[in-house]
Amino acid sequence: YGLVRELQQEGAFSLLSLGITHAIAFPVYNPSTPQRKMLLWVGYEFEPTITEVTSLARLSEKASEKMSAEERIKELNNEVLETKERSAQREKLFSHLAHDIRTPINNIRSLIELLLMSTEDEEEQTIYKSAQSNCDGLAELFQDMLYYLQEQSSCLRAEPKRFDLNKLIEDTVAGLQLKAKSNNLNLYTRLEADIELTADKGHIRRILTNLISNSLKYTKHGECCVSASLSLQGDLYLSVKDTGLGMTREQVDSVFQPFVRHHRTQADGLGLGMAVFHMLVTKNNGTITVDSEVGKGTEVRIVIPSKYIRKDVKRIGHKHAKVLLVDDDKDLVDSCAKILSQGTLQVLTASTVEEALAIIEKEEIDVLMTDSNMPNGGGERLVRVFRKKDAKATVFVISGSDDPTIRAIFQTLNITRFITKPADFSDLRSWIESGQEREDGSFEEAA
Repeated sequence: YGLVRELQQEGAFSLLSLGITHAIAFPVYNPSTPQRKMLLWVGYEFEPTITEVTSLARLSEKASEKMSAEERIKELNNEVLETKERSAQREKLFSHLAHDIRTPINNIRSLIELLLMSTEDEEEQTIYKSAQSNCDGLAELFQDMLYYLQEQSSCLRAEPKRFDLNKLIEDTVAGLQLKAKSNNLNLYTRLEADIELTADKGHIRRILTNLISNSLKYTKHGECCVSASLSLQGDLYLSVKDTGLGMTREQVDSVFQPFVRHHRTQADGLGLGMAVFHMLVTKNNGTITVDSEVGKGTEVRIVIPSKYIRKDVKRIGHKHAKVLLVDDDKDLVDSCAKILSQGTLQVLTASTVEEALAIIEKEEIDVLMTDSNMPNGGGERLVRVFRKKDAKATVFVISGSDDPTIRAIFQTLNITRFITKPADFSDLRSWIESGQEREDGSFEEAA
């Protein structure tokens, strides 16, 4: 600081004319423009005191600190925005990837199912069942890879919903019985009274499928038991126990690591199934314990806290429901309608939104099954119109994408279930005929 008349800067004369005789100036650091020399400048009509000089020095330091902090906050905010943008792009990529792969798998599976129904020749049925099994295996492998990639990209989320756990276990086990019988294994269940679980149903189905499949893969003789029970505190104990090859302590410690496979010569696979199993259990508030002994077998137990459990589920049937099936893929509509019509359901079809709206206007529909992605407003427009006419009827939305944004839109419309392809229409038919009713009269989600 010093006398203004000694300043070698333009404007000093004008300051003197204003009566400013002394000045104090301190540098202020701006990280965004380090090449610019910013100053905190104060003029006086008298000589400033040492206290004033010291105070301004501290003020310049604080100004520098604040500007640095604000600059860092801006940088962090930009990083957050960039991260969100990348995350949104990844989710969009996963959504498109899921749709583009699941849709043809779903179409192939439906055609194979029709071929199975159209023949009584045992040799042909064996071939078709093998093709169906391979189709299901491809879908499962893709789903595991998708879950793993979503978790690695922080895009994997659980969407809890209440459902009948015992029904899900029974259906999952039934779907794996063929695999068990082909290996001469006894696959069975031990279940308590009906239990409702609040969790992501798709995740729990995958948890069961991966765990039971893994158990069957490494069991060469004997049995595999799937059990569900409640503790005295009301916690859920879900267990899969087998008489398989078993594992050492070291193998148990690494069993949930991705791409790790034990007994390599005994079974095929990528080594993702148990890693995905662990991810999904954690996402749905569960804990895992593993007991295993080489040569005697393995038991894997999942514990889910009581606050997510409810007992006593009421079931009813709906055997003669009128079902409207809508998809802009006419071949898929025709093949799936034939599958649904094998039971007691009355099935109507439409391949455009306009056709479906015309049917809804004339008919009393009990169950609406619609694709999510169609021209002229798609499934969203159709469901909105249908809900205005009937707020309680059952609505299934079938999508080739599991994009959370799309799912959330339909959930606001009070749909019964959002299904990602490939859909098992035989299973849906059985569920509708012997489903479970909500308190409001619509149907609860089934397996």
